[in-house]
Amino acid sequence: MSIRPQTTDPVAGPRAAMAAAVLALALGLAAAYSSWAAAERADAVPDGDALGRAAAAIAEDLQSGDGLALLPAWAAAERWRFDAVFRARDLDLATAWVPADPPTAWDVDGLQRLWLVRMSRLGPAVRGEEFGRIVRERDVGDGVEVALVELAPSETVQDLRATLGEAEVARLGPRAGVRAACRWNGQRHVCDGAWWTDVFVALNEVGSTRRRCIFAQPHPGGATLQVRWPAPAAARSLQGRFGNRLWAVRYDKGSDVAVRVRIGGEVRHESILSRGDFTWHAFEVPLATADHGQPIAIEFSAADTAWRQLCFDARLVGRLPGAAPAAAP
Repeated sequence: MSIRPQTTDPVAGPRAAMAAAVLALALGLAAAYSSWAAAERADAVPDGDALGRAAAAIAEDLQSGDGLALLPAWAAAERWRFDAVFRARDLDLATAWVPADPPTAWDVDGLQRLWLVRMSRLGPAVRGEEFGRIVRERDVGDGVEVALVELAPSETVQDLRATLGEAEVARLGPRAGVRAACRWNGQRHVCDGAWWTDVFVALNEVGSTRRRCIFAQPHPGGATLQVRWPAPAAARSLQGRFGNRLWAVRYDKGSDVAVRVRIGGEVRHESILSRGDFTWHAFEVPLATADHGQPIAIEFSAADTAWRQLCFDARLVGRLPGAAPAAAP
């Protein structure tokens, strides 16, 4: 009877033993780093009790017209605690929350007061003097501070973002005289084509932070997307902001976007928004007496519209003698 040879694993050589030792060392270092990083996070991130105390401090004097900024905005600030405080006063945190980090005077315009919850161990945050008078500050522990800022009165006469439903949105061209109107459904202007041809207000990543602004993408085929307010309020100037969304910057597709502002049909501002530009650009158009009541149109066009997603915001600013104050957004 013949004996069959048995297959056995080869004896590990010096190289295999060294590789195993290196692997064990790497795993040990990774575990040690993970434990150290977890401890560092635990020391830096405020605990739930501190955030609860911050919410309770706001609840003591929360009023209609107040806004809230949680800084830094990327922190896990347990926003549900603050949402509960706002709901208890029949207020809506979704509209009162200021997502921009750092917030600017443009972001807080229209609010009467601003609550700042600063998580200082996660990085420096705005103090609040940039916007108005600090009327209250409290350290609630664990690196969390709450400040209340009384804001200067707004000079906004009409917020065009808040009155997007009053605008007329249309695709112009590409042939002269061709116009395809979009339909307002109560939440957005719905245009023929894919969803990205619609115009609507949303939270967007633009200018290196999140902002509420009007989403827009130029229409294909050489057409121009026009957003037009036919009967705007009279004011001293038209001011606005615009920029590429994060996804437009990430995708190296499409062509630069032409941005035009018309007052009564006359082009009063024109810019080119480059593909890789992640800046939140500002513009201002002074308005003369002859401009008051003239339609305001903001237009976007591009030779290649692939991923040319942007957003914009605009306001009529500067009250005229005898003009009524703007309604709260």
